[in-house]
Amino acid sequence: MVLGGAGFRSGPGPGPDPDGLLLRTADSPFSYACRACSRCCHGRRIPVNPYEILRLAANRGLGTGELLDRFVTEDGTALLHGEGGACLFLDEGGCSVHPDRPLACRLYPLGAVTLGAGLTAFVELEPHPDTEGEYGEEGTVGGYLDAQGAGPYLKAAARYRGLLARAVERLGAESSAAGGGPGAGRGPEDRRAWLDVDATVEGYAEEAGLTVPSDPEEKTRLHLLALARALGIGDEPAARPGA
Repeated sequence: MVLGGAGFRSGPGPGPDPDGLLLRTADSPFSYACRACSRCCHGRRIPVNPYEILRLAANRGLGTGELLDRFVTEDGTALLHGEGGACLFLDEGGCSVHPDRPLACRLYPLGAVTLGAGLTAFVELEPHPDTEGEYGEEGTVGGYLDAQGAGPYLKAAARYRGLLARAVERLGAESSAAGGGPGAGRGPEDRRAWLDVDATVEGYAEEAGLTVPSDPEEKTRLHLLALARALGIGDEPAARPGA
């Protein structure tokens, strides 16, 4: 099974976290049958990271820059809503990007909780009052997420979080030394440009004498390397995605 190895919290069942939430682990009993009512596709904030932007752009036959301009919030952190609060990718047939849907959609009706030290647990989200989805305990959380193809998305999210943590530490130290706040000198335009995976990777590959890969996992690896270099924190240390 994709999930359940190192870095994934497992155990005999759920337990409370310090905030009182009921945490589910990889081995916790859980099942959910989606009935495609699409009610979960309305009024929810769907966060996206560069890996998810890359996958969505490929699905729509767009560059990542165009995907950002058309479907992502100005700060580059979430998908835009359409009429009535619906996801912009929702059409009459349901989710139009289902094979490349973001992690939040794959996890639903669960949400991920990062516990630190590389550990992740899950909580059950409040469902739409008229949901047609069917809950049960015939399987496990890990089995459900494996069936949803969440593994590569969880790994990519962890790697971008790790890079962000290193950047915050480095930039915070530099800003303190210069008498400024964290991230001083780097505006929103820098951050949004870095989310344009295609442009960032193309520039990095050209300087390094590399061929721009078409594989999203390899392109993500180069994107992480490019960001690490741009932020002055050295090469991104994690293994290749999927390793």
